[in-house]
Amino acid sequence: PYVFKRKWNAIAPARMGEELEYLWQRFPFDDLNFQDETFFTYADRVAAIAEEFLRRNLKFSWAGTLRADQAVRMSDDLFALCKRSGLRRVMVGVESGDQQTLNWLKKDITIEQVFETAERCKRFDLGAIFPFIVGFPQESPQSVEASLQAVKRLRAMSPKFETVIFFYQPYPGSPMADLVRASGYPMPQSLAEWAEFDYVESHGPWVPQEKWERVQRFKFYQRFAWSENGSLLKWPLKRLARWRCEKDFYRFPIEKRLVEWLKPAASA
Repeated sequence: PYVFKRKWNAIAPARMGEELEYLWQRFPFDDLNFQDETFFTYADRVAAIAEEFLRRNLKFSWAGTLRADQAVRMSDDLFALCKRSGLRRVMVGVESGDQQTLNWLKKDITIEQVFETAERCKRFDLGAIFPFIVGFPQESPQSVEASLQAVKRLRAMSPKFETVIFFYQPYPGSPMADLVRASGYPMPQSLAEWAEFDYVESHGPWVPQEKWERVQRFKFYQRFAWSENGSLLKWPLKRLARWRCEKDFYRFPIEKRLVEWLKPAASA
C-alpha cells in the first residue's frame, strides 16, 4: 500500500506461526529468511508475527527485507520485539548514495532514511545488508562517488553491516531497459539469450573501463577495510585497505592482484 498504492493481503500471523512451528519441528532449521519487500509494511502484523515466534518458543533466527521508509516508521519497541524473537539481519535496498539518482529511480526513499535505518540497526545490534547499484546509463561521476562514500560510511558504522555493489543490468520491459535500447546498445533478442545473461558479474557496454576498474578496486578494498576477521595474516591487508578507502587511493592495486593470484592456488 505504501509503495504500490494497491490492496495487500497476507497470511495471518497465527497461521504463519502454526505452519512455521510444524515445519520447524518436522525439518529442524536454525535460520529463516523472509525474501519479501512487503514483510514490514504493517507494524501491527510484524509485532504479531514476532509474538507468535516467542509464544511458540521457536528456536530459530530470522532475516527479512526492510525498506528504509518502513524502518523509520517502526517504533523502538517493535525493533526490540523483533530482536527478541530472533531477528538477526535485515536487507535494505539502497541502490544509490545520490538523492537525485534515487529520485530518478523512483525509489521513494531518501538517503537520510537509509542512514537513520542503519543507526537503529546498530542500536539494536542487528546485522544489515545494504545493496548498491552503479553503472546506470547516463550516470554522472558525482552519483558514483556519492554511492562509494555512502558505502564507506555504512561499513564504518558497524562490523555487522555489509555493502554489496552491483553494476546495473537491464531487466526486460523496464523503462530503463527501454532507455538502453533507445541509446543504441545491444540487448538480448531471445529467451535463450536472456537466460545466459549475467546479472551479477557483468556490466553494460556503456560503462567506461576506467569506471569499471575503479569500482572493482573499491569493492575489493572496502571488503577488507572493515572486516571482522581478526586473522594476523590479514591484519596488514586490513590496515592498508582501510588507508586506501579513507584516502580514496586505489591506484597500483598490488595487494588485490596478489590476493587474486593466491586465491586460485589456495583453491587448487
